Amino acid sequence: MTPFLRLIPILVVLAAGVAPAQDSGARKGVSVVLAAARSSVADFEPIRLKLIVTNDAASPSATFRRSDLQREKCIVAAGPDRKGKWSETKKPDADNDIVLNVGESFTMILETKVPGGVTPEGSYVMLQWVGAGPLAGVRSNEVPVNMRKATNPLATVETNEGVIVLELLPEKAPNHVANFMELAEKGFYNGLKWHRIVPGFVVQSGCPKGDGTGDAGYKIPAEFNDTPFSKGVVGMARAEENDSAGSQWFICVADARGLDNQYTAFARVLEGQELADRISQLPQKSGSEEPAVDARIKRVAVSPPPGWTRPAVRRVGDPASRPSDVKPSKENGK
Repeated sequence: MTPFLRLIPILVVLAAGVAPAQDSGARKGVSVVLAAARSSVADFEPIRLKLIVTNDAASPSATFRRSDLQREKCIVAAGPDRKGKWSETKKPDADNDIVLNVGESFTMILETKVPGGVTPEGSYVMLQWVGAGPLAGVRSNEVPVNMRKATNPLATVETNEGVIVLELLPEKAPNHVANFMELAEKGFYNGLKWHRIVPGFVVQSGCPKGDGTGDAGYKIPAEFNDTPFSKGVVGMARAEENDSAGSQWFICVADARGLDNQYTAFARVLEGQELADRISQLPQKSGSEEPAVDARIKRVAVSPPPGWTRPAVRRVGDPASRPSDVKPSKENGK
């Protein structure tokens, strides 16, 4: 599994209205560790963080509310100038008591969005969690995350082995990008297997049946384009007919130029290609391209850039759709 960032020594982020740290929770008998799943994100993406709270005091137990940990203003973000601002963090769906006996820990996932103006383009941001209520004055370590400029939508594919980040290519395949984003937003891909792995070729997912025969209940027209199927390019799988793609997609783990103009390329891997390569090397079931071990997608989250609107998906049979004119050569069919 892709490791979380190495934690660095605790520093103090000063922001308007934020008090100085108090020994990182030592006075409260509670320690808090913050980690990020990715070392860099686009400037418009939410940042997914892991928060681990531990009762390491001699008192019998520590009690606090989930809202003491997760609030709209619980993460301070600061750029190289060390001028901190509150990051925009999603509030919990429900609130409840959390009781930790000595030595026990509680782990939760936070999503936060760094406000504009915190850090220069192409620079980094430092993130620190700040407690409230019974945990007022408690702070976590600081976590560095690089912020990069991006103009295309991104997709974060969380697997049971780590994270793969895709840059979607709407200028090459707008309808395929719209379809992938719509399915991801509905949670369609969450929990699905990597049902097909071929070393030196592709890893494939997106089948709700888990055997390569399922789809989303409809087909979309082909959008063959000039993107070469080199290593790291992402394409939509299909049957023999051009306009038979639906939900299944694949990542090339090697150059596969025989697929050029035969399949629709709609994305490329930005981060995590080594993870796709590793999945392709998993043992296979006897006489099958299916992995012999559990390999699946936990969730797919998509992030459009500011001002970008996802178009409506055109499906085969819609009045605005027409069959593709490109005919595949059968020897190159996947």
